[in-house]
Amino acid sequence: MRFRRRSIYSSSYSRDSSPLATVLVLLALALIGGTIAFLATSDLPAPSRRIEKDIPTDQFPR
Repeated sequence: MRFRRRSIYSSSYSRDSSPLATVLVLLALALIGGTIAFLATSDLPAPSRRIEKDIPTDQFPR
């Protein structure tokens, strides 16, 4: 008896996946794509002023 491999491109594979999983995958892809598009097209300003803090050296272990 030979076992047939099930291809990921076969029609039986798409019937086995739940609609909820499909929606979640599409939502994740849309979120990732939207984030990439936002970061690629937005004009984020550079910091306007420099912040310097003096940290005492006795706070660090030796």
